[in-house]
Amino acid sequence: MVYLFLKFIHLIAAIIYLSGFTFSLYSKSKADKSASKEIISDIFTSILNFEKKFIMPSFIILFVFGIGAALHGKHNLFETTWIFWSLIIFVVLGYLIMTKIVPLEKKIIAIDSAAEFDLKLYESLSKTWKFWTIVSLILSYGTVALMVFKPQL
Repeated sequence: MVYLFLKFIHLIAAIIYLSGFTFSLYSKSKADKSASKEIISDIFTSILNFEKKFIMPSFIILFVFGIGAALHGKHNLFETTWIFWSLIIFVVLGYLIMTKIVPLEKKIIAIDSAAEFDLKLYESLSKTWKFWTIVSLILSYGTVALMVFKPQL
């Protein structure tokens, strides 16, 4: 029963994490279509707040309960390849979020808050943010695929 509880919490955290990132991309596309610096700034502020309140906590819960479920299920973290590679991807995701995505969001909010809105700079930062967010989503869904299909790599 403990194993199923750990797995359940792990799954809920994965849903929150993945839906948050997916919705961030959707929200950003809506903001870009508005071409309003106020809306863009508001959306990126909301995305950053959502990450602080939901995505990062779900990321941590996902990690802790995933490890707990694996250990309780008697899986060796280093010899069970689908778990091992999921953990590697998870570390890469943490790195990307903290060193690429969040700093870009903060820069975008700062230029949107400036008196003079630099559209070219925004577009450049926005494209880079979108790229790293899509990379993170692909890696995240790849981890889900590893967990579901459990390939023996």
